[in-house]
Amino acid sequence: MTNKKKQNRVIYICLIALLVTASVLIAIASASNKAKVEPNDGAFHEGDRVKQTSEKEEIPTETEKDNKPAKDTETQKTSAEKEPTQAVSLTIDDISFVPPADGSISMGYSVSVPVYSLTMNDYRTHNGVDIVTEASAKVRACADGEVVSMGRDPMMGMSVRIAHEGGVESVYRNLSDELSEGIKVGSKVLAGDVIASVGDTALAECEEEPHLHFELVSAGKSVDPSEFIFIPKLDESYEG
Repeated sequence: MTNKKKQNRVIYICLIALLVTASVLIAIASASNKAKVEPNDGAFHEGDRVKQTSEKEEIPTETEKDNKPAKDTETQKTSAEKEPTQAVSLTIDDISFVPPADGSISMGYSVSVPVYSLTMNDYRTHNGVDIVTEASAKVRACADGEVVSMGRDPMMGMSVRIAHEGGVESVYRNLSDELSEGIKVGSKVLAGDVIASVGDTALAECEEEPHLHFELVSAGKSVDPSEFIFIPKLDESYEG
C-alpha cells in the first residue's frame, strides 16, 4: 500500500513538471510570435504593406485649423505695415506760385508761332513771358527752391535759374548785374524772396521797355508761365 502511494506521488510530480514545462514553452512561443508581429524596427505593418514612420505624424485639431488662417493674415498685415511708404510724386500743378514781379505781360509765350522782335527786327519764337515793370523793380522767387545756376547769358543778360519740387525750374533773365545779397549757387529761397532787380542786360531785348524775361521749365520742357501763375496781360494781342 505504501509503495502504491509513492508511485502515485511520483506520477503527480511528473505531471506537474510536464505542465510547468509546457507552460514555459507556450510562453516562449507566444513571445516569439509577438516579436514577429510587432517588430521594433520603426516600421508599421498593415497586411503586406509596410510604411516607414520615422516621425510621429501630427494631425491638427479643428481649433488649430481655425486659428491658422488668422495667424497668416496677421503675419501679412505686419509685413505690409513694415513696408516703407512710397513718396508721392509731385508735378508742376502741385506747386503754389507767386508772380515773379509786379507788372503786366507785354509779350507772351509763343513757341509754335513766331512773334515780332522789336530789337532783332524779325520774327522768332519766345519761350517765356516779358513782364513790363519799373526799372530796377524787385524780382522775386516764384516758389520755394534752390539756386542752381547764375551768370550772364550772351543774348539774354544776367540770369538766375532756381530748381523747385517736381522737376520744375524757373528762369529769370534781363536782371541787373548785381544780385540780392546772399544769392548764389546753392542758396535756398522761399516763394517771394527778392533775388535781384530788373536790369537792361539782355541784348536780344534791349529795345523793349524795362521788363523781366521769365521762363518756366517742367520735366526738361519749356511751358507757358501764364498757365500756372496769374499775371495780367498788357495787350491781349500778344497772347501768342
